[in-house]
Amino acid sequence: MKYYRLEPATKKSVVETEYFQREDGLRLSVEVGWRWGEFVIHVPETEEELQPWLEDRWGITKEEYDEDPDSYPTMPDPEEDDTCELEDYEFEMLSTWDGCWEDYEVYVPYGKDFEVDGDEEDQILETLSEDGCSALWEEWEEDHPLHGWESVDCTYVIYNGFTLEECDENGDPLKEQE
Repeated sequence: MKYYRLEPATKKSVVETEYFQREDGLRLSVEVGWRWGEFVIHVPETEEELQPWLEDRWGITKEEYDEDPDSYPTMPDPEEDDTCELEDYEFEMLSTWDGCWEDYEVYVPYGKDFEVDGDEEDQILETLSEDGCSALWEEWEEDHPLHGWESVDCTYVIYNGFTLEECDENGDPLKEQE
């Protein structure tokens, strides 16, 4: 495998969105904007690495990949793209720091046959605005409005450009060969 360190080109451009769900199907998204973040992208380097990577990552064969390689990205291109949605790639987060904002949204997922009660939504959002996202992780009384939320997904997006630098698997830049 080859590894590339991916960082935003400008500060306040990394957005993390975590999705929570309750047993009744109601969902909550928590968006955090970070001043900075660092990630490592894993890219297959040889044909021997490519096939198992394609099967694991996309569930396809090399032949299927060869028919439409643009549908199965292996790494982002900072020359082509201004935005990088990291879930499109195999990656590890090294760090994010200095959260700049936090936004919340309560919603019913597409295809569910119920509506969220406006008072309940207001109560959830009010608690979050007072206690922040930590309200989802701390232990609360049984009747707390956020009791029972489970994290179901987390995405990262870098906006306004990004840089790639070849690195080792830990994210450390490769030393120049003399």
